[in-house]
Amino acid sequence: MTNEMIRQIAMQQSAIDSNCAVEDFTRNENVITISKENKHFIIEEGCLIDITNKRLITYLPTNTRDTYTVPENVLTISHNCVQPAKNLKTLTIGKNVQLIEHSGLFDLESLERIEVDDENDNFIS
Repeated sequence: MTNEMIRQIAMQQSAIDSNCAVEDFTRNENVITISKENKHFIIEEGCLIDITNKRLITYLPTNTRDTYTVPENVLTISHNCVQPAKNLKTLTIGKNVQLIEHSGLFDLESLERIEVDDENDNFIS
């Protein structure tokens, strides 16, 4: 199977889906690389995105940025998505986000501010 055919990424005993545990991304033995030819997943600005389902899967623990804006192509922020974000201070919910799954923005000790894009009709800040 070529990388462009991958629809799911196995990490130890679990896989990336809406029930993925944050620990799957914080263990040192887990490294995520996505081929440019892959039509299902991308890593963009230090975040793993399922482009097929328009879902922000996780803010990778290697991402050291202190601000992040959810991209326009994302409709859903997954469960425990930003928990690995140790340096994130400001998060902007993108204009097309329609759903933030349970605990999607949970346990962010560093987070100081959540903003919502002015064009987003689903959430207000």
